[in-house]
Amino acid sequence: MPKVKSGILFLLALTALAWSGVDASVAVYPQALFINSPNRSVAITVSNPTDTRQEIWVDFRYGYPLVDDSGKFYVNYIDGPAEQEPSAVPWLTAYPQRFVLNARESQVVRVMVQLPVGLTSGEYWSRVIVSSKQRTAVPPTTPGANVRMRMEFIAQVDVPLQVRTGSINTGLQVHGITSVVDSGNLKMGIDLSRLGNASFWGTMHIFLRDESGRVMTTHDQHIAIFRDLVYPVTMDVANVPPGSYILELNVDNVRPGVPAQNRLKSDPVRFTYQLTIP
Repeated sequence: MPKVKSGILFLLALTALAWSGVDASVAVYPQALFINSPNRSVAITVSNPTDTRQEIWVDFRYGYPLVDDSGKFYVNYIDGPAEQEPSAVPWLTAYPQRFVLNARESQVVRVMVQLPVGLTSGEYWSRVIVSSKQRTAVPPTTPGANVRMRMEFIAQVDVPLQVRTGSINTGLQVHGITSVVDSGNLKMGIDLSRLGNASFWGTMHIFLRDESGRVMTTHDQHIAIFRDLVYPVTMDVANVPPGSYILELNVDNVRPGVPAQNRLKSDPVRFTYQLTIP
């Protein structure tokens, strides 16, 4: 009986939000991209920090971050978005789109946009997906076996891209806060609505004050809001004694990784909430 050889390919895709800090086979900088009209391109640097050659390619997908029922962030990818979705994907190209990096090498990739004529003012979104795999991987073999197995690990880095044209505005509204204290952590859900025609990038500054106004502890949370959501925030209150407190929330448009020229003006936000720490 003739021997039958089979090839089995295992594919592991590791997709991470750019700001999540998850390790990948390549590094991408910057981790948030903006193209402001009349500019038509933006550059990113892809680096290979590993000791092996990496094959790298760049794709575009439409999506934005949301929060699931367990309070964890995920990117809601929408393939073939409807006309009412602000997708920039059809207008984007990357050069080079595919390349190889030796150990410790870097490559500048230019993302270019071709806006259609008569486009409505606003901000249009895409995720820049930088995928990589080892170029020198050798398939493992088992002596005497009829089945060959090749394991291929593909890592992906997801970077948000915002394309802005015409009159742009943004803002944030806080509708309310829910909270619970669990094992020394104050777990909050902050109900947020994004205003205007562009995503909101900024920082939430949270202060926990006692009844005399004294600050007991603080927490800063960097945010990027694309759609209305309940934002999960955890604050360490292990050293705060039981009692009644006022939570003060201030939001501004300053966030690390977003240069001043890409910050959109917005009204400052202030919200207070009373709570009890048992």
